[in-house]
Amino acid sequence: MSKAGVVSRITGKILPVFTCARECVFSGNHLKRGADIRSNEYQTRTKLVLNKYLFGLFLVSVCGGFPADASAYDCYQWPLRESKGSYAYDGDTIYIQMPGLPDPIARMSVRVAGIDTPEIRGACEAEKSAAITARNRVRALLDQADLTNTPVQFCNPEWGRYGGRVVAWVAIGNIWLHDLLIGEGLARAYDGGKRGGWCNVPE
Repeated sequence: MSKAGVVSRITGKILPVFTCARECVFSGNHLKRGADIRSNEYQTRTKLVLNKYLFGLFLVSVCGGFPADASAYDCYQWPLRESKGSYAYDGDTIYIQMPGLPDPIARMSVRVAGIDTPEIRGACEAEKSAAITARNRVRALLDQADLTNTPVQFCNPEWGRYGGRVVAWVAIGNIWLHDLLIGEGLARAYDGGKRGGWCNVPE
């Protein structure tokens, strides 16, 4: 069996991902439930994927919705995992159950690549409030995806800086999650460098 076939059997079907301009909507859908690396290496890889993504957006704007080359992404439809009744801890952390691994090892978290969102335990009340808003938006999206059988895909995954967490670009249906959150003002673009604060940010 080919490597791709083995990966598909263990981790779930590999699906194509399409890019979509921020003006795209979910056609009435809300959404559903369902080894550390060096900083410079993470930053380089993240920028590489982001460049591919931005080129895809350029094609969308020029060619009118032309899909990006799916072969540029390795995407996996890992099952979502509930923790305390929800699929997301905050705006950029999603719970999954990694296929092929025993509990509790399979209980992992995926950090959404390409963005930084406010922290639930933020430095000020403004950050905490913004974090809850971003978290609730992502939870609603994942809940609706679960209800409508919309695929949630995790693309170009790699180990994050903290054990047990994977960093991946996340697509819900044909929408990139990081692009949606940035477009709605709930997240900032992030490439692995120093994060900016969320306190004293102009409305």
